Amino acid sequence: MTEDYLQQFKNEELNRRLLHRDNVPAIEEMLHEESQRLQHLQELERSGRLDFGPRIRRRDLKPILGEVKKEVDDFLGVGDVVPPRCSFYNSDIITSGRFLSPQISLTSVTSVLMNREPCYDFASKTIHPGRKRKYKKRSASIPLLAHEYAHHIQNVKGMVRRELNVFGEGHARGVQRHVSNVYAEREDNEAYLLDIVDKNCGELKGVYEWMCPKFGVTLRRSLLTTQTSGVDGIIFLLLYGEPSFHARGNAFFYMLERERGSQIYGEAVRGELLLN
Repeated sequence: MTEDYLQQFKNEELNRRLLHRDNVPAIEEMLHEESQRLQHLQELERSGRLDFGPRIRRRDLKPILGEVKKEVDDFLGVGDVVPPRCSFYNSDIITSGRFLSPQISLTSVTSVLMNREPCYDFASKTIHPGRKRKYKKRSASIPLLAHEYAHHIQNVKGMVRRELNVFGEGHARGVQRHVSNVYAEREDNEAYLLDIVDKNCGELKGVYEWMCPKFGVTLRRSLLTTQTSGVDGIIFLLLYGEPSFHARGNAFFYMLERERGSQIYGEAVRGELLLN
């Protein structure tokens, strides 16, 4: 990728494009829709009507990653990507450079160091699926592996830098959303949607609470009542005065996806996406 091409994806540039008063109605619309979807999925979960699938064991990782790789490669239109390693262990994560950014919450660091949350180690090109119980079920593992594999593609394409963190997380979240939707429809199983809809809702709430005061827009409190599992939105707003890279990237790319279509994710890593 050329420097001129990557310039448009730098954190400050995506912040500038996202932080517009005209985007507030779009964020409100997305947040309303995702909140409705999350409430529906939470009710299914409470009543035991979601099938999270079998537990993923260590021996299952390689074939499942191969399955995910093919799905993501086809979606993004890339066919020359060497597969990453995949391991439940992440003893090399501290030296990988993943935490070079100062915008990392204590809970996030602790979760990854304990290998509870999925992550991608850029130095060793290894995906670590995470040990938290919910990530060991098929319906959660496949979309999250897609997210981390998207980071691997970004890495291979030379798009992993501190100044591109918002882009990287937003792009990976879009790939995760696509794979969640594909598997939910293919297997007629809404359990694949629970994690991504929960992430969408929580991250959009963080962006919404960040944007509105800047433009003197009154928050619609009804959009903030749906319970989500994540706390990073709150922590980042308190510590840094802005949402996480994941939240800003997700909001930006989700808006762009709704405007232009999901082909933007493939165009981005093939050097074809122009924001102007």
